[in-house]
Amino acid sequence: MFPPDGPLHIRQTRSPIPWSPRHQLTSETRWEDIRVFSHLQESVPQNQASSIPVNVDGTAYQLEYTCSTSDAAPDTTDLPSIDYTLYLMNAVKFHTCQMFRPFDEEEFTRHLYEFHEQGTAKIQTSRLWFVQFLLIVALGKAVVVVVKDPTTAPGSAWFQRAMSILPDFVRLLREPNLAVQVLCLVALYLVSIDMKEAAYGYVGQAVRICLLEGLHRESPRQVMGDRLANHHRDIWWTVYILDRRLSCMIGAPCSIQDSDITCPLPAVDDRSQRGAVLNIHVKISRLMAQILNSVYSVERLSRPFVKVVQAALRDMAAMAHEMDAIFTSAAYGSVGAVSTVAGHINLSYHQCILLATRPLLLHLLIARLKGTFNPQDLEKTLRPQTKYLLKTCLQSTRTTLKILVTLYEHHLLDSFLPFDLESVFSAAFIITMAAAVVPSMISDAAAYRTISYRIIDYMIRKGSVPAQLRKKELLCLEQMIRPLLGSEGPRPLGALDHVEQITNSFSPDTGIFGGWIAAPGESGLSPAQMLNIADQLEPQVQGSASTGGDLGVDHDWAMTSPWTWWFELQSEQEHRFF
Repeated sequence: MFPPDGPLHIRQTRSPIPWSPRHQLTSETRWEDIRVFSHLQESVPQNQASSIPVNVDGTAYQLEYTCSTSDAAPDTTDLPSIDYTLYLMNAVKFHTCQMFRPFDEEEFTRHLYEFHEQGTAKIQTSRLWFVQFLLIVALGKAVVVVVKDPTTAPGSAWFQRAMSILPDFVRLLREPNLAVQVLCLVALYLVSIDMKEAAYGYVGQAVRICLLEGLHRESPRQVMGDRLANHHRDIWWTVYILDRRLSCMIGAPCSIQDSDITCPLPAVDDRSQRGAVLNIHVKISRLMAQILNSVYSVERLSRPFVKVVQAALRDMAAMAHEMDAIFTSAAYGSVGAVSTVAGHINLSYHQCILLATRPLLLHLLIARLKGTFNPQDLEKTLRPQTKYLLKTCLQSTRTTLKILVTLYEHHLLDSFLPFDLESVFSAAFIITMAAAVVPSMISDAAAYRTISYRIIDYMIRKGSVPAQLRKKELLCLEQMIRPLLGSEGPRPLGALDHVEQITNSFSPDTGIFGGWIAAPGESGLSPAQMLNIADQLEPQVQGSASTGGDLGVDHDWAMTSPWTWWFELQSEQEHRFF
């Protein structure tokens, strides 16, 4: 069982693990950001004495509990009323059940009424359900209650109660369907409090149970009936999405290959809007994993970067057609409503684009730190295809921030679940780097960074410690990149104090974002534009291959893989721990 029975301290105070190739290039992890900080520190004299903020996974909060024995009576004091529990359940459903299906609402509600009728006798017969009950209360309180004590994780008291009576793996196998749902709720809570590695471990357990139960295979509907078959399908794809997302976040391999899965996609059996939305999230999660395994995989060293990006852009163009169908449907598009569903699908989609295109920007930043070029010369010599790819990356960052602003203005921004925070951090990080590499392409960088800080500060005011840690990283990046900006760079770093004053007094009711609001369903680049960009990359490879010789930095990115750049530009000092 992970974690083991007995006293438990979920506070990872160990040093980061030693450098490894996957950690070095995985965009969705803090490790890639640390590499950027390392290059800036070593290459810019003014940064030699700078302290790099390394936020080790699992250190945002201290979470402690002791596992009780299987026959010990659980703590049932101060439990919420049935009405309040239903309110919290619906809050969890609103925030999670469009992307995931972490629990069966009908089954949970039935057990809830039985619990209030039978009292502790219900716990004796359904101990694992009581764990699920406590986890839903923990998540519900975390998403609706403003934290008073920032040192305490929101909802942690209820989470600790749940974990103290969570059965070991052997006992979980006795109720596999419920066990998988419980493990998914545990993972959702842990990833939300910045304990991604622990969350990945619990999702791994859920995957193993699914494989043992055959949930990754197509269910025999004629034997088990439609309801149970649909339930198994929803359980499986929820685990799949979490596995893919967490794998991308921490840079670890996915637990199962797509070729081993025969479970039908949600939209095959579920023609409802919810089925279509879950279907899109499955495909986006799959695409994230494919990008991770193509753009960043060490096994693909011989494949030119431009080819893998080209393939990724074509896949995303096909995905955009399905997204447009959802956004223009009666449920979300006909009345121009602002939808969290559409917003988070868009954010996930643009995370795929950033994941695929960000290595080019990193390559150019490192090349500039080596003195290979200055920004003015680079922008004059870049081929049109390269510029298109950079513009695609920057367009996705702008669209990401516009979507987040829209959610903010309508009080729909999520300050507990990690996905909105990861999106704003990724966009702000890219904008800051681009200001030092291709300033003419991001002349409005100062405005976008200001908006990023306002969004992050809102999350901080809501009590998010992970948001505080990400803000420290962004402030450090701005400080370290300042010497590269020169007189033509964006707003000087000395104005950061002014930004602090603005963000601290900011209220969503003032509407000062103005034209930043994204239209309902706005996704930035259309499918035709994505395909056009992918098609225009083809001459990049053909031209480079026919010309021969060394064409400089514009040639390097097309004909080599990101791994070649990174290893070539490493120094021995980069292998130290932070």
